[in-house]
Amino acid sequence: MFSKGNILILLLSIFSPLWGFANTQKPPVWITADASHVDKQQGIALFTGHVQITQGETKVQGQQVKIFFDKKNQVREAIVKGDLAKVHTFPQAGKPALDAKARIIKYFPSQHKIILQDHASAEQAGNLLKGPILIYNTQTQVLNTPATKAGRTTIIIQPKANSGHS
Repeated sequence: MFSKGNILILLLSIFSPLWGFANTQKPPVWITADASHVDKQQGIALFTGHVQITQGETKVQGQQVKIFFDKKNQVREAIVKGDLAKVHTFPQAGKPALDAKARIIKYFPSQHKIILQDHASAEQAGNLLKGPILIYNTQTQVLNTPATKAGRTTIIIQPKANSGHS
């Protein structure tokens, strides 16, 4: 059985590397949910019901968040589910916010991969990408939208602001 202090340390070790901030100082992780279950022996943390996770300016919302971690408490996989699970973050300092939505959002930190599935969309500075599946590599910054029978990909790119030169 975990004491409250041990659960907090475990949760911080699970979520600290999760969101990849541009700066090196990471603010604390705040988690609210209707229910939670953390099983260190099995390497799983499950949060259900109106789940909200906040770390600094990064916010994650869903009906369920399931985290799988290894023996060193490093996140192997995180899955956020909901009618529309949401992530709001600033991927780089000084850049506009990124808002991503999907019914399922999967994060694989060791692979530097985020997968948005089922009604997936990502919006930043008015630019929009929508599709059945969006796969993003956070290290290489490569985005793939594979062909599926579930629908097509839509991309809207805003024109760059005119710098005043003719």
